[in-house]
Amino acid sequence: MNTTSSEEIERVVQVVLQRLRDFAPLTSQGIAEQNSAAQAEQVTQHKISDTALLVLNDPVISVATIQDRLAGIKQVCVPIQSVVTPAVKDLLRGKQIAISRVERMPQRAGSQSMVTSGSRPALVCGTATWLNSVAKQIPSLVDVKIGCETNCLESISRHLQCAGNRVLWVADRPFAAACQASKNGHAFAQITVLADLECALDETGAELIIVNARNWTVAAVCNLVRAWMRRS
Repeated sequence: MNTTSSEEIERVVQVVLQRLRDFAPLTSQGIAEQNSAAQAEQVTQHKISDTALLVLNDPVISVATIQDRLAGIKQVCVPIQSVVTPAVKDLLRGKQIAISRVERMPQRAGSQSMVTSGSRPALVCGTATWLNSVAKQIPSLVDVKIGCETNCLESISRHLQCAGNRVLWVADRPFAAACQASKNGHAFAQITVLADLECALDETGAELIIVNARNWTVAAVCNLVRAWMRRS
């Protein structure tokens, strides 16, 4: 009796998903892109009762869906109607990560849509390579640029030429970064913890937030961006 391995099923799933994308009618392309962006916004990573939780809303959960997103994760939460491939189940089991199916996805009290239609992603820049993980966690909210201090300044100046744009500078030298921001005439604020964000924005009207790269993590930066983008 022939049996099909989880790897073979995973390959079939990827082929089917790719063909669906390739042969989708052009008239539905805009709708598909909007749905994709909405799903990306709904992927969050945060801690609940000291347990790292990855929340996914994709209709099909494949290895590609969770690739590079499992660092520090202990539980994955998916909608009850989503299809989880056998390869994903094997991968999570091997990493001792629990998977939960729920009818209603977990949400923080008082949470709201992260970005309204037409909102522009925030620019997140710095020299730290771990900023790439920020881009993977909240791809629809950020545009990440990694480079030296000079390159960061150039990217910031270009981004802030458009009114309403926002920049988070994860700086190795936050005081030097603040000095350069002041010289360039940018309205900025330095914060050390997320709780400072509201006061900093109210008191300065900052378009640029500067944080110390040594004191912030991927999760903390993601939470900061989410909180900032929720403000109108």
